[in-house]
Amino acid sequence: MSLEDRFRQAFDAAIGEVRARLAAELTTTLTDVREEWDRDKAAALRALEESKSAELAAAEAAKNAALAAADEAKHAALADAKSSLESELLMAFQSEKDALASGHQTLLLQMREAADGDAARLREEAAAEVAALRNDLELAQAEALREREELQDALAQAKDQAASELAQVRHEGEAALAAIREEHEAALAAIREERETELAAARAAFTRDHEAAVTTARTEAQEAAAMHSHAPDAQLAGLTDLLESVRALDGAASLPEVLDALTIAAAKEAGRSAMLVVKGDRLVGWRASGFGDLDLEPRSIESSTADVGALAAAVNTSRPVVVDSGSVLTAPAFSQLPPDRPGLAVPLLVGGRPVAVLYADAGATGPLSSAWTSPVEVLVRHAGRCLEAMAVARGAHAKATAARVGTPA
Repeated sequence: MSLEDRFRQAFDAAIGEVRARLAAELTTTLTDVREEWDRDKAAALRALEESKSAELAAAEAAKNAALAAADEAKHAALADAKSSLESELLMAFQSEKDALASGHQTLLLQMREAADGDAARLREEAAAEVAALRNDLELAQAEALREREELQDALAQAKDQAASELAQVRHEGEAALAAIREEHEAALAAIREERETELAAARAAFTRDHEAAVTTARTEAQEAAAMHSHAPDAQLAGLTDLLESVRALDGAASLPEVLDALTIAAAKEAGRSAMLVVKGDRLVGWRASGFGDLDLEPRSIESSTADVGALAAAVNTSRPVVVDSGSVLTAPAFSQLPPDRPGLAVPLLVGGRPVAVLYADAGATGPLSSAWTSPVEVLVRHAGRCLEAMAVARGAHAKATAARVGTPA
């Protein structure tokens, strides 16, 4: 409500009070005049009653005179009261008007002074808040720059660590390859010497009748030499596959791509592999390779971290678990692995926390050797490092983007 409306309401209320008071006074005066006239009339009537025996003409004249005097007194009293009330009403109205006008001016001055004071106070508070916000913005920008530098350093360290691990794997592979080649050459030399000695002894000991036996021995020697020559080639091919798997993991750009590449790489090393993702206390299948129909429906594979099998043990301990004939832990039911066949469950750790678990084995008809377990574990560990580097890179990019968005133009 505006000040003018409040003033009008106050003015109307004051006028209503003055009018009510004047009306009450007028009503009181009229009542007094009527009562006086009634008393006079009653007195005249009593006088007339007492003087019944008097002359009727004189009584009537006195009565008329009394009535005329009463009417004149009544009219005079009414005129005086009306004049007096009108004067008082005008004076009261003018007084109330002057008082309201003076109060209105005073109220306007007070409101203006209060408004000026409030405006000045609000300006000071707004200036203080703007200064505080600017200070907070500068601190936030400095903190964002500091966090960006820390994240860049962490990303560089993660990249250096991944590069160092990759270089170490390559170095170990090259060293193993060199050792295999040396062993191959030594084995070939020993075989040649041994076979040459055997052939010389056979030539000296046997006659022409034993040429067939000599021919058979020569054939066996050639087959043995061929087998020993193919062994280093197989190991070299295995290291080449391992290196290609590491490169595939390095080229993955997301968690699903890393999980898929790791499952395929483990299947190449072991023969069969299955990846299960940790969801609370449940393990849900993600991808499978080498398990027949399960390869088409990997999500039908499900387990729990509360089980007593190898998968739950690997997740709960964050350590690899080997299943074989001497182990108290069992292979997962979907593998249908015989007790005498080796199996391996390795948790995929990101920041020390298991996010998935990889199971691998050679199948029911595969070799009993567990030489494939070490390459599979190396692949899982490298996949974890790839995911950690990926998380650091994404966090740095997100914070850098947030800092750019929050910086004023």
